Amino acid sequence: LSGSKISDWLSCGDPAYWYKRYISGEIPPPLMTDSLVVGKAVDMILTQSRAHFHASYEVVKRRCSREDPDFPYQLTEAMYEDILGMADCVERQDCWRELMEKKPKIQKKLFGEVKVGTTPNQPITMELCGIPDFFVIDKKNKKIEIHDIKTANTINPRKYYYHCLEYG
Repeated sequence: LSGSKISDWLSCGDPAYWYKRYISGEIPPPLMTDSLVVGKAVDMILTQSRAHFHASYEVVKRRCSREDPDFPYQLTEAMYEDILGMADCVERQDCWRELMEKKPKIQKKLFGEVKVGTTPNQPITMELCGIPDFFVIDKKNKKIEIHDIKTANTINPRKYYYHCLEYG
């Protein structure tokens, strides 16, 4: 389950709504905002390739309506420049180069059982599953380093922190 699905479950508490939204598809997902479109595009460049990004998105003078299925794949010139600028900025960072030198696994399913507590007689475990953007397995120390890219409308740490709490 994604953070947003868990957040929806916790905030709504209605199993019927959640089933219709995420399982049966009777309730369609909310329309994508420009911020989500930009974030997905930056993610695509960094986790797949610029060629894949250019093959998937189209720069247009005016985007179609939000209800149109092509809407999430249309970019204004300003959005396009922002996306390339963000991806370029990430790729210039030392931490990015260090991560790439580790040859991480990219968008692969990661799952396993994790100890989350104990009872007097036995440990309490939970099965977890997700698809992070990148992860590096350190077999020697039996650890996994997980990296998941996030884009933001602000570089203000306080605003970003509260946005993360709200978004999930």
